[in-house]
Amino acid sequence: MNQSQYDLSTVQNKEAFQDAVELKDCPVVGRSLVAKRPLCVGETVLAERPLLKYHLDPVCRSSTSPFHSKALWRTLVSLVRKEEGLDDPAQQENVSPDQRHQRHQQDNHSDDSDYNDDYSDDESEESDDEDKEDEEPASAFCPGVPAAMVAYLRVHPPPTSCVRNNPYKPSNFEFFYYPTFDHPTVRLIHNVARQAIASIKEFAHLQVEELASFVLKIYSNAHTVAYRNERGLPTHSRKKERRRRYESKWGDALNANYGGWADTEESSVRPSIALMLWGSKFAHSCSPNLFLQYEPANDAMVFTVVRPLNPGDVLTFSYLPEDDRSSGGLVCGTTVMRQEKLQQFKFFDCACERCSDWDVSRGAVCPACGENTLYLRKQWTCQSCGVSPTAAPEFIGERESYVQKMVMAFAARIQGTQPVGESMMRMLEPFLEDLLHPSDSEKPAVPKTHWTYGFSHSLLANYHLALFPGTFGRGLADRLGMTNKGLQETKTYIEFLHHSIWRPQSTNDNPVAAFFAAWRILSIVIDVIIQSTQKLRFHREKSIDHPKEDEAKEESNEPLYDLVPMEEEWQPLVYSIMDIVHRQWIPVIQTIFQNRESAVMTDILQRIDACKKRLDALEAIAVQ
Repeated sequence: MNQSQYDLSTVQNKEAFQDAVELKDCPVVGRSLVAKRPLCVGETVLAERPLLKYHLDPVCRSSTSPFHSKALWRTLVSLVRKEEGLDDPAQQENVSPDQRHQRHQQDNHSDDSDYNDDYSDDESEESDDEDKEDEEPASAFCPGVPAAMVAYLRVHPPPTSCVRNNPYKPSNFEFFYYPTFDHPTVRLIHNVARQAIASIKEFAHLQVEELASFVLKIYSNAHTVAYRNERGLPTHSRKKERRRRYESKWGDALNANYGGWADTEESSVRPSIALMLWGSKFAHSCSPNLFLQYEPANDAMVFTVVRPLNPGDVLTFSYLPEDDRSSGGLVCGTTVMRQEKLQQFKFFDCACERCSDWDVSRGAVCPACGENTLYLRKQWTCQSCGVSPTAAPEFIGERESYVQKMVMAFAARIQGTQPVGESMMRMLEPFLEDLLHPSDSEKPAVPKTHWTYGFSHSLLANYHLALFPGTFGRGLADRLGMTNKGLQETKTYIEFLHHSIWRPQSTNDNPVAAFFAAWRILSIVIDVIIQSTQKLRFHREKSIDHPKEDEAKEESNEPLYDLVPMEEEWQPLVYSIMDIVHRQWIPVIQTIFQNRESAVMTDILQRIDACKKRLDALEAIAVQ
């Protein structure tokens, strides 16, 4: 590869990129980037500025969406939903309940939308009534298709617009592949483009093929990124101090008084679509050898090596979500769910190493020996006794689909930015427990080797360690034994991630995906450990008028607290969790991120290290 032959204007590490990779026609994945020389873990293969970037769900007109308006957005969403048959009563009447249920499941595997939390708090008392969840089915193509269509107006603006010196030209996007064969998604996008051009003035100057091909190029080549909104709470020292003093008293009301700005990671994340020239030339794998992260400070999409590679190895990253927010991604879901999602949104059947291997995220109970070691690879086979039953396991089928749907619905509420209501708080624990171990003997329990078992325990851990104590107080939670329950559930979740997603000694590992999925709960556990093992020695009054003096006092080595022993029943659980995280995970994660500074990763590693030091200090006190 040389610069005179290819356009490298968007690449920020040109020399390293040309030295590390080359573009080849590969037998299975087609024209893709492969390793040109041996590549080490932690090496940055590509740092590239997106050719085009826009918000996945714009809320107002901005520099990234200059042609956005609420009316235009509503019209596009309506066109897409009608084409899906979601907003047309006549089409809805012609769809059988089974077809609606299947479509609803497919909708929840979408790249473009979070799970539709169909049941409200009022409906939770009757959550067994599944018909209610089909009243407003989620769209599989919103906001993805509308956002891409609005973005194309930046590339080819209406003749009446005042856009000058437009950096985007249609010719810039000829580099990208898009499907031209017959496919349900291809037909839907062409039909929506045709209707938009015929009925919306902003699109009247376009041709159907050019608009549809651009949207298909986005679906085939672009990446979803999430980065924190830099806008935050007032940072003037006196305002910051006042907010700190009154936060414990006013809580969420304080954030509301600041215009609804919440000083949380969840509320400040803006999902965006990034289209890259060279990033689109990496192949997909469900066990990728590269990790993709977005660096807002450099406006760069960075691809980092996560396992040693040899010359000629195809470079891969995941086209699917790597976190635990979407079913059908690297963490939540089965091989079938991933393959369905890739076929619907990326137009190919995945046959990567992970999809061709035993589906270790979809274990079931063997009818012959009773062990949770029945896995699927072309056919169900027990890894303990070798039996291959002719019929599907008891849990697989309607019960599996229902459990998956309910678990992701709870996750959307628990992990979302909206507060969990009182009704949800009352029913969350018993409902999840009944999913795992149903009181109705005719309903099979969730197998311990199925991904919903581990993930359900992460939701229960969140409830016992954060939601309940945050609502009713840490003291009551401890007296009711909820902290111990939460630690047990965290241990179950970490072990699931370690054996099914991280997979040490396997080439089908996903270390970074497992680590970030675990961090959602680990961060809560660390806070519980730190807070419960220290007792405030004395309270320093802080002065609003002299914030610098207060900061100097905080930076001094004078201790503010005394250490207190950890509860005995917590100790084996905590040390078991930290043994996996600190002894087995952290060395790998540190190696992956060793060559490129990441503020988020630095903070995570510092917090884990602080927890490890606290545990070491407690052990030292116990010995004395």
